[in-house]
Amino acid sequence: MILTDLQLRASQKHLSDLNTWIRELKSDVSVSSDQFAILELRGLEGFAADIQSEITEYETLREGTFISPRPTNLSDIPVLLIKTRIARGWSQEKLANITNTKVATLQRYEESSYLGASLSKILEVAQALDVDISDTLRHSTGDSAGSTRETPSLDLGEFDWGQFPIKEAFDRGWIRDKFAKNRTEAFKTWFVESTGPYTVSALYRKQNNSSLQANEPSLLAWQARVLQIANHELNGLAIPEFKGDDRWIKYLTSVTMEPDGPTKVKELLREQGIMFVVEPHLPQTYLDGATLQTHDGVPIIALTLRRDRLDYFWFTLFHELGHLYCHLFSRLNNGFIDLDVLREEKLNDPSISTVGHDMELEADNFASEWLIKSSAWDTCLSRFSISHEAVSADAQRLNIHPSIIAGRIRNERDDYSILSGLVGQGSLHNHFGELRA
Repeated sequence: MILTDLQLRASQKHLSDLNTWIRELKSDVSVSSDQFAILELRGLEGFAADIQSEITEYETLREGTFISPRPTNLSDIPVLLIKTRIARGWSQEKLANITNTKVATLQRYEESSYLGASLSKILEVAQALDVDISDTLRHSTGDSAGSTRETPSLDLGEFDWGQFPIKEAFDRGWIRDKFAKNRTEAFKTWFVESTGPYTVSALYRKQNNSSLQANEPSLLAWQARVLQIANHELNGLAIPEFKGDDRWIKYLTSVTMEPDGPTKVKELLREQGIMFVVEPHLPQTYLDGATLQTHDGVPIIALTLRRDRLDYFWFTLFHELGHLYCHLFSRLNNGFIDLDVLREEKLNDPSISTVGHDMELEADNFASEWLIKSSAWDTCLSRFSISHEAVSADAQRLNIHPSIIAGRIRNERDDYSILSGLVGQGSLHNHFGELRA
């Protein structure tokens, strides 16, 4: 789709060149007997027709006759916003200024059909263009596993505030007004200020079985705390825009070998435009980590570190990176929420079978492949010779921390009694201070 007058002129020039080439091919008498030349000619003609169609669409929109329809589903919204801007005669620069967005960022949004734009930003653009998308967002719900949920605004009446961990929030110092007369009202104010004008769902990596049911109000409160921390740290901080380039992850893998590797994660992620937050889990959440966005669309990876082990830390971090690169910006909202059965870990109860979910499996595969390539894993002798010496030798050869190899062997063998001395039990306190159990 053509987005600007500059692109229109470039397309017209490209079409002119294509038509000249097509005419020259047609004038060549040998083409009629050359099957490859005929196929090439047909391909060029099809390409030229596509460009002409885009030119015609853009010129029609520029005439201003386009009437914005109500979108029927989420996938309609990006093109609707772009077409409306063009029909209004607005440049990308004008819309960027009106919505307080960097021009380069708005250009990237339109080029990618608003892939990566936060829900709040999409609503802001729609409002500026006078496009009503509220009904579409309100009625957009998915299935229970891995579904997207977009809620344009917080309806405080929906919540039973008595179910929220208000005492815990005050005890942990989340709320500054420690002497508030009405703690429930103070918590409400804090919650709304932390989550912002729009509820933000997240990708939760948690344990869930018949005896462990996550407390959703506590999950929401924990998420609000993560957002509070991330937005506070972003205040006045110059952070680059997240580009989605994953080449740096290879270096992150090598950092696992360094004694202060976990401590370096925050700065390494920030250099890539990613906020990193460590916030201990709340009781009855069984939460390991989450991937979400700030109000301005900056990605956040948050970990609870509820298991004080290095292998757990590194795999969970890379798992969340998998959600970030594979899922977070793949739909029009600030994140995804997965509160049903996603992935059952067998660390506490080996009798529990592993339940796979598409996104969880993709994130797991992302983590496994970046930490230890499949081809490299096939060559690891420690998989068969279960010993500290074999694990250490493989770790040295692969330039990765031994805990990661030990953790993977324990998981594959479904035996968490082996190699216990190599998984870095009790090591995270050295990097992140005292962790709340």
